[in-house]
Amino acid sequence: MSSAGAMNEQGVARRMIGAGAPWLAASFVVLCLATIPAGVPVPLKAMTALGALGAVSVFVARADPHGRWQRVTWWPVAAILGAMVVSVLNCRLPGLATERSTSAGVFALIAVAAQVAAWNRRALRLILIACAGLVVVVAADVGWQRVTGASLLRAVPGAGAGLPGSHGNTNDLAVASLMLPLGMAAVPAGWWIVSLPLAIFGGVPAWLSASRQAALTWVVGLCVVAGVRLGRRRAVVAILAVVVAVAATVALTPALRDRAVQTWREGAGIREQLTVYGMELFAEHPVTGIGPGLFGQYYQLDAREGWSWRGTPLPKVGMPWVHSLPVEVLCELGLIGAAAYAATLWVVVLRAWRGRRSPDLHGRVAVAVLAVLAAGALAGLVDLTFIKDWVRCGFWLAVGLGLAVGRSVSPDRPSSPA
Repeated sequence: MSSAGAMNEQGVARRMIGAGAPWLAASFVVLCLATIPAGVPVPLKAMTALGALGAVSVFVARADPHGRWQRVTWWPVAAILGAMVVSVLNCRLPGLATERSTSAGVFALIAVAAQVAAWNRRALRLILIACAGLVVVVAADVGWQRVTGASLLRAVPGAGAGLPGSHGNTNDLAVASLMLPLGMAAVPAGWWIVSLPLAIFGGVPAWLSASRQAALTWVVGLCVVAGVRLGRRRAVVAILAVVVAVAATVALTPALRDRAVQTWREGAGIREQLTVYGMELFAEHPVTGIGPGLFGQYYQLDAREGWSWRGTPLPKVGMPWVHSLPVEVLCELGLIGAAAYAATLWVVVLRAWRGRRSPDLHGRVAVAVLAVLAAGALAGLVDLTFIKDWVRCGFWLAVGLGLAVGRSVSPDRPSSPA
C-alpha cells in the first residue's frame, strides 16, 4: 500500500472517530439512564458491560482528531473517586465499603461522556430526550399503579395512598422531578404545546405518591427554569401560578393535605436525630470518614448500644443512610470528600451560570442544570443518598452537562486545544 493510501485511510479513521465519539458517549449515558425506571440494582454483568462501554467511549474520545478532548474537564471525577478510595482504605470494613461503591466508578464516567456528547448538538439532544422519556416512564408507572394496584415495571403493589411505583419508595420518585428540567431543555423555546404538558406530566409521580421530596423538587425545578428562561414579569407570573396550583392541589387532595399537616406538626422528625448522629460520626472520623455506604452498619451498632439524643434513643430499625446528602458526605468521606464535592459543585455552578445566557440549546441545558442542582440541594437536605444508583447517575449527569455548557466553543465545530 502506498504512503498516500495509508494517509488517506488514517484521515478517514480520524474523521470517523471525530464524528462517532459524541454518539458513542451519548449511547453510554442513555443506557445508564435506562437503568433507573425499574428501581432495581443493576446486575453485575450489566454493570460490567456498562463500564466497558463507558471506558471505550472515553478511549475513543481521547483520540479525537480536532483536539476537543483537551477541553474535557475530568478532575472532578478523579477528585471524588479518589476521596472514596482514600476513605475505603482507612475504614474498618473496606470489603463492604468497596462492594457498596462498585457502581460509583461506572456512573462517574457519565460526567466525562456528557461533555463528549455535547460536541454534537444532536447527540446532546438525544440525552435530553432520554431524560424526558425517563420522566414519562416513571409517571406512567405510578399512574398504572393507581389504576391496577401494581406498578408497570415490577408489579410493586401500592400501599394505601402511597404509590411508590417500581422504586418501592415514594421519595425515590424525586428522580422524575429532577430529570424534568433536563427533559424540558430538549424542547425549543416557544414550544409550550410540548413543554407545558411535559411539566404537568412530570408532577404526576409527586402528587400520586404524596412524596414531599418529589413535590419539592418538582416545584423548585419548575420555578428555577421559569425564573431564568422567562422575562422578569412573566417569570413572576409563572412562579405564582405554580405556587397557587400546588397550594390548591394540596388543599383539595386528602393524602397531600395529611402529609402537609404531618410535616407542619413533626418538622424534621427523626431526620433531626439522624443528622446529629451523622455529625457525631463525622466528628469521630473527620478526615476520611467512616467509609462510603457504611452509615447503616454504624447505626445498627449504636442503636443496639442505646445511643440517644435529648433522651430519645435511636430506633432499632434498619437505617442504611442518614437522609441528608451533606451529612452523608461528611460522615462517610470526611473533609477530603466534602472538599472534592464542594470544588466540583462550585465549578459546575459557575459554568452553568455563565452558559445560561446562550440563546441556543446550551443555554437551555445550563438553566436545566441550575434547576436540577437547586432542587437536588433542597431535597438532599432531608433525604436522598449516594448509595442509590439513580442519585449517582443524576448527580454525574448534571455535573457533566454543567461542565460542558459553560464552554464558549460551539459544540458542532472543532475547537483548538485549551
